Amino acid sequence: MFRGEFRAYVNSFLVLAFFLTFNLLSKNGFGFWENVARSCLIASTILISIVLLLGPLSRLFPKKFSHDLLYRKPLGLAGTLLALVYFLIVVFNTYRLDLGFQFSAANPDFFAWVFWALALIILLVLSVMSLPYYIRRL
Repeated sequence: MFRGEFRAYVNSFLVLAFFLTFNLLSKNGFGFWENVARSCLIASTILISIVLLLGPLSRLFPKKFSHDLLYRKPLGLAGTLLALVYFLIVVFNTYRLDLGFQFSAANPDFFAWVFWALALIILLVLSVMSLPYYIRRL
């Protein structure tokens, strides 16, 4: 792990810690696990958005953003991990592992869950394909 990769993971943790602290101190009426899930979701969305924005920004402004391209992989992996943590918290805490109801038409959030599951599968495939073993095989 190089220094920049460690810095990216620390920054990812700080983003999560900021939103977790904000959600816990705001006394929004939700329980602890709901606040952790919301914080993971927000931090994951921000990290993956940064990863997706770094490519075009480095093409438009190469002097300012081309050196930040090495942070894309660790930020993407951290965002995927936070998305997976969010998914697991919601499945175990909110739906009590009832996948039959979660992916049925009786669930009012059915389409949101279908798109969320597809997005999570795509993120996991991208994360696995970014491992050094698969990169060497390309």
